[in-house]
Amino acid sequence: MQTKPVEAEALPDTSYRTALYDLGVAMYGRGEEDQACGLWAQAADAGHPGAAYDLGVVRFRRGDLEDAERWWRTAANRREPRAMAGLAELLDRQGHYEEAQVWRACADEERVTNADQSVG
Repeated sequence: MQTKPVEAEALPDTSYRTALYDLGVAMYGRGEEDQACGLWAQAADAGHPGAAYDLGVVRFRRGDLEDAERWWRTAANRREPRAMAGLAELLDRQGHYEEAQVWRACADEERVTNADQSVG
């Protein structure tokens, strides 16, 4: 079981996955959640961490905690701090406190790293 993010692997072109993600956001905004999820799944499979996070959120809201965990793990392994925090919350609810604490610490560390990079 993976408990910390891994380094980014070679992934497809970022403009392609970003376009899929953006189109999914537009569909979601129009109330077309299933279509958005299909586009986000493609974007996530192509390496877009935000798409994987959003899929986790939708699955969580639908009560599909197993799928929410899968997508949040995917995003968390790609260094998405919101997914790390969501995964930690889900793991806490499941009684996996130790792993939840690891992911919460990773999320905090990633936020600090992102804040440090944006200052200056």
